[in-house]
Amino acid sequence: MELEEWEKLSDEEQKQMLREGKVSMEDQIKMQAQESTEKPSSSKCPASLIELRNAIKVEMADEASASQKYADMAGKFTHFKEPKNADMLRLISTDELLHKTILESIVDEITEECGE
Repeated sequence: MELEEWEKLSDEEQKQMLREGKVSMEDQIKMQAQESTEKPSSSKCPASLIELRNAIKVEMADEASASQKYADMAGKFTHFKEPKNADMLRLISTDELLHKTILESIVDEITEECGE
């Protein structure tokens, strides 16, 4: 879902979609990244740092998507009774989530540092 579509929905419609799982974590992160593409006038940081932060937000979405992809693959290997392959893919999925979490902490630090 694109940010423009999301913003057209009422608050209640947005909450309903989130409750029903109709908006993926990847889409939520991408929308958050799109919301913050402009440098606020009150920012204490150069525009280039804000742009870098926004680029990292997009990477966070990619990491979340990759994590889900590997988790889905692990489930398929489990279904086919291939536990070794399933375990390796679960580890990769966890690794991708760790990358997302680290990137998220970098974004939070930049946001705090810039007074936003």
